[in-house]
Amino acid sequence: MPFDYAAYEEAFNAGDDDALVERYFTEDARFSGASVDLRGREEIRAFLHQAHDGIRETMRPQVVTRSGTHVAAEIDTDFQATEDRPDFVFGPLARGELTTVKFFVTYELDAAGEKIAALRAATWKAGQGVSPAPTRITPTAAGRRAFLDYLISLSTANTERFLLFFTDDIELTVPSVGVLRGLDAVAAFYGKMFQTVRENVTAHAVIIDEHAIALEATTRLTAVVDAPDFPGGPLRQGESVENDYFIHYRLHDGRINRIDLAPRGELRGPFVAESA
Repeated sequence: MPFDYAAYEEAFNAGDDDALVERYFTEDARFSGASVDLRGREEIRAFLHQAHDGIRETMRPQVVTRSGTHVAAEIDTDFQATEDRPDFVFGPLARGELTTVKFFVTYELDAAGEKIAALRAATWKAGQGVSPAPTRITPTAAGRRAFLDYLISLSTANTERFLLFFTDDIELTVPSVGVLRGLDAVAAFYGKMFQTVRENVTAHAVIIDEHAIALEATTRLTAVVDAPDFPGGPLRQGESVENDYFIHYRLHDGRINRIDLAPRGELRGPFVAESA
């Protein structure tokens, strides 16, 4: 099958490094950059596994050109930490933090024009000349990554970032609170809550199309200080409660316009969290 760069991008952003290397690289492919010079699928696969340990990488090609078996691309690449990475190559990242790096990459395809025989990459320093990381959620692999960006921003109390995924007239229904209408109301609700309680969302199943998102998730709420007025019941510092939810999001032009959630069972806890 002829090499299709758009399909390669989708496969890369799907996050399955083994499938990516098997499908798009020759057995003896060479992969080189400023600090690496790899030969063969096994070395490339091992490198990607290490690079993506605690890091979610999303490529966003800005310019792609091709002539015969040669492809060149300018790519803005987002790296988001799914766990603390103080040793990350482009600078330390705490869980939820994101940095964008511009890559310049050339690809030499095999004689059949189907797989990558050689890849060479160079970069600018993090943040230089890059476009903003997307905040629109779509049914593509990159759009799914944007939704995961939203979830981890919520789970790390990064209010400034996760609000970017909402429309101005967002409507959020919280069973224990009621209906919140508008970006200011949602921002005020979370801003107040995060002073005493932090929320961590673990996604179990996600379905995304152009109009909506369906999420099955577990939400854990942990008190960072005593929270006697918490709607779910008073919590002492370090205590948590959790519940399973079905959450439905309506989208408008790729941004979240309405959120409705329903618990799947009874609230569990309080119990002492592994970490506050």
